Amino acid sequence: MNVFFVVPEWAAQARTGGHYVEHDLVRAVAQSASVHLAVVGDPPLPRPSVALAGFDCFRRRPPGFWDRVLGPLPTLSLWSRGAGLPQKAATVARAVAPCTLLVSRSYAVADLPVNAFARFVVATQNVESQRLSAFAISARGSSGQLWKRLQAARMARLEKRIFASADAVLALSRRDQERLAHLVRPGIPVLFFPPLPDPDLLATPMAPRPDDVLLFVGSLDYPPNTVAAERLLVEIFPRVRAERASARLVIAGSTPSDALRARVAQTPGATLIPDFDALAPLHAAATVFVSPLDAQEGISVKTLAAFAAGTPVVAPRAVLESLGVAHDHVALEGDTSEQIAVELLRLLSSEPLRRDLSGRARETIRERFSPESRRQALTTALGTDDAA
Repeated sequence: MNVFFVVPEWAAQARTGGHYVEHDLVRAVAQSASVHLAVVGDPPLPRPSVALAGFDCFRRRPPGFWDRVLGPLPTLSLWSRGAGLPQKAATVARAVAPCTLLVSRSYAVADLPVNAFARFVVATQNVESQRLSAFAISARGSSGQLWKRLQAARMARLEKRIFASADAVLALSRRDQERLAHLVRPGIPVLFFPPLPDPDLLATPMAPRPDDVLLFVGSLDYPPNTVAAERLLVEIFPRVRAERASARLVIAGSTPSDALRARVAQTPGATLIPDFDALAPLHAAATVFVSPLDAQEGISVKTLAAFAAGTPVVAPRAVLESLGVAHDHVALEGDTSEQIAVELLRLLSSEPLRRDLSGRARETIRERFSPESRRQALTTALGTDDAA
């Protein structure tokens, strides 16, 4: 099986979030196929440490005039396609026929010669048009909101065309699996392809843990995570600390803004960790994980990591739905800041409840986010019985 695999936003390091998912996906596909990986980014970019038939890096298209005027899009979706990539795809399709075209993130296929390949598969982390619409709602200023709404509409048209031409879709969240089923042709499989948590997280001791330590993890240059961190500092943590003076908050994530650094410094009991090498030590030092996102698109990799590490979780329903565990009693649910604070206090005050939730959550992750479930999904998507 030959696969030409396009990843539009390649990153050298991937501890959490979408880049972690893509590195994980590349490893999985390379175990079952001969992969030519084409990545888009700012060269030079590192070759992943897996066996590949080929590896090419293409410089991304720069933002246009209106992007610079109104601010860059919250996703690189409409300008991350690589110069020369369509020509390379056509060359590979001819040279190693039959070949499957696999794209990570739907918009990567916009300029590619899909018909030159024997099979076309989309692995999607988000329904990008819906993610752009969510960003439009939270954008500042009428011009910025209008711009993002226009881009969301453009993306919706693009996605409709892309998914209607796919031979299979790998959805990385349960919510997107349901959404995408309405966009593909009848009979086309939309398969849940769960990312696997780091084995070190599954080996993290669930006890003993420090008392009264709240943990939030996320890339802090990503707007939803920035908003969530501010919400924690301003609306949630003060409520918790008013009832439990010993409570501490750890916010861990790369590239925090100066404003966020200042906010953390001004908040008693709060600590910022902008650089870390692994998630497991953060969870080993935490009592509870909290994910106060206003909206969730795609899968919450950070919450998945918390479940795997045996760290009890408080999160909104949308975050739990992204993992398909909203009805499994593996976490406490809160949507408003007040509800989240109440549930955090409930967890902090009950070690038996923490132990019960963390045990059930880890077992659920072992069962549903397993190598075997992924092998089955990949076998169906690639149209081969040889995936292993």
